[in-house]
Amino acid sequence: MTALLAQTAQAWSLFVIVGLTLLFAVLYYRRQAHRLRQTIFQLYQLNTDVSQDSLLFIEQAWRLLAKHAFTGLSIEGEWFGESFNRRYSLTLPVSIKAFKPIFKSCQFQQTVQQDDIHFNILLEAQVRNMEQQLALQVIADTFIQLLQTDVTLKQKQLLAAQNQLQRYQLYVQHDLKNLVQGLSLVNQQLQKTQVEQCATVLPYLQSTLPKLSHQAEALIRPITLQEEGLESIDLVPFLQEILQSYPFKVEWQVETAKIAASRAALTQVFRNLFDNFRDHAQVERLVIETHPAAKDEEKVEILIKTPESPVLKQQNMDSLRMFEPFWTSSESGMGLGLFLVREMLNKMEGKVHFWQSAHSFGFTLVVLSA
Repeated sequence: MTALLAQTAQAWSLFVIVGLTLLFAVLYYRRQAHRLRQTIFQLYQLNTDVSQDSLLFIEQAWRLLAKHAFTGLSIEGEWFGESFNRRYSLTLPVSIKAFKPIFKSCQFQQTVQQDDIHFNILLEAQVRNMEQQLALQVIADTFIQLLQTDVTLKQKQLLAAQNQLQRYQLYVQHDLKNLVQGLSLVNQQLQKTQVEQCATVLPYLQSTLPKLSHQAEALIRPITLQEEGLESIDLVPFLQEILQSYPFKVEWQVETAKIAASRAALTQVFRNLFDNFRDHAQVERLVIETHPAAKDEEKVEILIKTPESPVLKQQNMDSLRMFEPFWTSSESGMGLGLFLVREMLNKMEGKVHFWQSAHSFGFTLVVLSA
């Protein structure tokens, strides 16, 4: 009888131990699943909070990833022509350093690419077991998928805006065409009219209206390299003519003065650059340097910068955002000026780069030499 009771007690004890083990296992995995769902939800919520801005999402997502055994995040690539390189790392806790043999290093690599945007992503982590590694894989995949969605959305927004601008341009061209026709008719009538009462007005109108007609015709003529082609341009007189409508005092340091470019497109390029200095940098003086490109003798480097100054009116300018379309710090701007500069220079086999130092900032342009 005693042996039977002892066997029964032993069986019940084993049953209780197995039951408690299963209960704790269920509670543990339920807690882990809840944490995983919560992390994924927080990533989606964060992406919504930053309005699906890729750069802001990368910067702020790291704070969340660092709480879940990720020890490093490296992203390099290009963002609308500018080099992108970010490295985030986390100091390992004492517990991991002390028991490092218990932990295993793992990496998650992926590439996100869409037209002018390219990211190579590397996530690093320290894991205890395969279960934790699988959970981190889900988190890493979610982060990368959200980033890919943001990049794709950015390009779709750009294409949609370009289509809207093209449709708007058609309406503007139609109105300007009517304006040109009206000005031409008025000009023809005035050239034939001889009225004594209008003797003082006619000379002014006869000299002004042809200019207005010419300017309106230039506005409705599309700026295309196929139509104009590349021509030899003497850089200094060309820039001096453009700078007449700007308040800058310019210091010239010119070595090479002949370049090959589309005159209309290059005019728009420099106007957009000077507009940027005027509206955002708010500087009064500029330095313009030219010299042969260091890596290509057939090209010329043009440097437009502010003079060296111990105090800059605008510091910590985000070079990544400079050429991003529809991003601007101006209340009146559309965020297209510098983006168009880069696009037009690319069509002329040129390029542009923004740089800044402790005491100066500016743009470096590379164009074909004549």
